Amino acid sequence: MSSEFALLGLLLDGPKHGYELARRFAPETSLGDICPLEMSMLYALLKKEEKAGYIEAQLEIHGNRPPKRIFHLTSLGRAAFMEWVRAPVARNPEIRLDFLVKLYFARQLGSDDVGALIGRQIEVCHSLLERLQQGEKQGEEAEDKWQTGNYSSLDFEEEEGETNLRGKRSHPRPNEYERNREPTPEEEQFFKLVTELRIKQNQAIIAWLQESRRILSGEYY
Repeated sequence: MSSEFALLGLLLDGPKHGYELARRFAPETSLGDICPLEMSMLYALLKKEEKAGYIEAQLEIHGNRPPKRIFHLTSLGRAAFMEWVRAPVARNPEIRLDFLVKLYFARQLGSDDVGALIGRQIEVCHSLLERLQQGEKQGEEAEDKWQTGNYSSLDFEEEEGETNLRGKRSHPRPNEYERNREPTPEEEQFFKLVTELRIKQNQAIIAWLQESRRILSGEYY
């Protein structure tokens, strides 16, 4: 969930209360346009991040008004965010959300982080493109060849019967028969069509990344 890390990123420049954080995810904002987050989910994530030690909350009192909880980023939260924001994503579908959120915050960190992030993402996409052109399947085992540190979530402890950990597999592995059987002609044809689509997607993404790097570098120099 990129929104988990986005919350940490919004606290990099100073403490904020929940309503102030929620405004940053409004649909008409740059961040909210790519990473919408409802109020209920936002406060649920803040609670989990506080319990995990990524943020701390303090009560702020203003006269007779009800006290507000102000959230601060801890050193653990800062380290987790910096590790996440500097790592490329592993798969093309994650470009539309995870990478765009990383790029949103990397631009605030400075030109070195922007250039390095885009450069690493181009390397990943070139690696994926090469494997596709060689006819490799893009399943989980293929993706494991390139460790990107693209975490789907923070390392929250098990809670309410659910586990939300990095790299946890969500489905069973194929059995020996499924791994070794020969594909039918129809399956082979479909695989080729899907592979061609992924090749074109990778080529388009690489071109977009290169253009983005050229445009963004002009903002800093």
